Amino acid sequence: GISWALQALRRVKQSGVEFEYTIAGGGPDVPRLKELATKLELREAIIFHPGYRGDEYDRVLGNTDIFLLPSFRESLGMTCQEAIVAGALPVVADIGAQGWLVNIAGFKGASVKSEQDLVAELTQLILDFKNRPDQTQERVKEGAQKVSEFFSEENYITTLREVYRIVQKNH
Repeated sequence: GISWALQALRRVKQSGVEFEYTIAGGGPDVPRLKELATKLELREAIIFHPGYRGDEYDRVLGNTDIFLLPSFRESLGMTCQEAIVAGALPVVADIGAQGWLVNIAGFKGASVKSEQDLVAELTQLILDFKNRPDQTQERVKEGAQKVSEFFSEENYITTLREVYRIVQKNH
């Protein structure tokens, strides 16, 4: 997914938009991603960080404008959820946990019909933010509220009670 994000960021850069994109964490894909960033002439705009912890993680998320991670592997979407609540615009693929989360927040993930569609939609979502930051920030605040309410203790208890009611009814 990050390789598609990098392709979208190349288009964003070609549109004249300056940015800084942080890839946090390690793993076997990092050398390949560094190589791709260099090939796409993005290396100076990409920060490879070993990963944030504790207060530093909270601070970085709080200073993030866009959470760009169109991952097909992110099965829980916790970082996406935390980024939305921290006030970042989620720019993700419309698949898996992240696609589900952005729908809760009132956003739409980028289509996964094809690689071309995904890269084009990721690019457009980023450019839309750049062109209408005030409008987008208001929507992000509303999305953060929706996600917070959905994952509230009250909603959790209500959902569990409903599940138990259904299970008891069927047994």
